[in-house]
Amino acid sequence: MTLTELLSRGDGQTGSADSSAIVLDDDLIIGEKVFGVRLSRNAMIGLGIALAVIVVTAAVVFLQQMMEPAREKQEQELRHRYQNREGG
Repeated sequence: MTLTELLSRGDGQTGSADSSAIVLDDDLIIGEKVFGVRLSRNAMIGLGIALAVIVVTAAVVFLQQMMEPAREKQEQELRHRYQNREGG
């Protein structure tokens, strides 16, 4: 296993600038390893938001499908009650 130096410290650079640059490089390396493509931070955020919207939409559709039989049963009972009042 070899250790590669991502950034070399210059005399004029501050520690906080180095740490933020290292974090950005780590994000790019992780994105490249996971997706096989180099993704910018904005692309990763956009992808995350799109996936969240898809998951929420799927959950809503699933819940609506699960509630449909109960809703139909309630409508049928209401129709039956209404017909009994009209007839009686």
